[in-house]
Amino acid sequence: MGWLLNSFLFTICVAVVDYMINKNEHPLVVSLEFSIVSGFITFKIIPVLSPFFIKAGFHGKDLNKPGNPLRAEAMGIVCSVIYIFSMFLFIPFSFYKYFISFGSGKDTYELLKDGEKYQLFPHNKLGEYLSAILSLQSMVLLGIADDLFDIRWRYKLFMPALSAIPILVVYYVDFNVTYVLVPVFLQSFLGGIIQIGWWYYLYMAALSIFCPNSINIIAGINGVEVGQSIIISLCIIINDLFYVFRLSSTSIALFPASVFVGDTYCYFSGMIFAVVGIIGHFSKTILLFFIPQIFNFILSLPQLFGIVECPST
Repeated sequence: MGWLLNSFLFTICVAVVDYMINKNEHPLVVSLEFSIVSGFITFKIIPVLSPFFIKAGFHGKDLNKPGNPLRAEAMGIVCSVIYIFSMFLFIPFSFYKYFISFGSGKDTYELLKDGEKYQLFPHNKLGEYLSAILSLQSMVLLGIADDLFDIRWRYKLFMPALSAIPILVVYYVDFNVTYVLVPVFLQSFLGGIIQIGWWYYLYMAALSIFCPNSINIIAGINGVEVGQSIIISLCIIINDLFYVFRLSSTSIALFPASVFVGDTYCYFSGMIFAVVGIIGHFSKTILLFFIPQIFNFILSLPQLFGIVECPST
């Protein structure tokens, strides 16, 4: 396991050197470096931990391969833990240029020190970042509990809304935009914007419920949950690179499929998309990337409400 420690140390060293050279630049390069190493660690550590998961009882038969070989399950725990740890390690690099003390009594947003201009620490941005981590951690706990105890749908369906509370509170305090833009061809009838108030928060809570469950509902066919996560993350990667870089890298590291990611990965990846959409202020646009999942949800409604019998596996 020495390569694991060496990988982390190498990443931190490269990131420190890179940021010392370009400390006032956007830290996307450092984020990309963490993403690459996170993917490498995920790729290396899954084969190492798979036997331990099987020994602990996290296993299942791969019905889509000849001989139905035994595969480790719930390996999404590995992916999610590495992702969250990389987010923690990224915090100092993301806010490095604000780490400077000015003393008390300063009420301006920009201050001069040693002839250089500095901005005061953006506590609102740190709050957004930490609330995102908190929401993701709570979803990982839900996923692990589901993998352990196989929680029934009626109980776990609305749990993601509880995980979204930190994100929604931060959104209310820092942003609190509750209007939607009207399409151009309808503006002559409805105006430019429509103010919907608290209904917008209900929509974002519903989004946090839909995204994880839409990933999980298709799970069962090898690679579909990971494959759709990669496609969606690549679609929104230009909108919010900080979060989705690492999801893409740690998900790609799971290919070719030799383990089962379990419910942990489904809830975790779906919650990432909801968090990115809410914090990135494009929670309406995010639904465009979920059109196949929306179609599948509508198609599954008769089974969800018991109108049509759900086929057994």
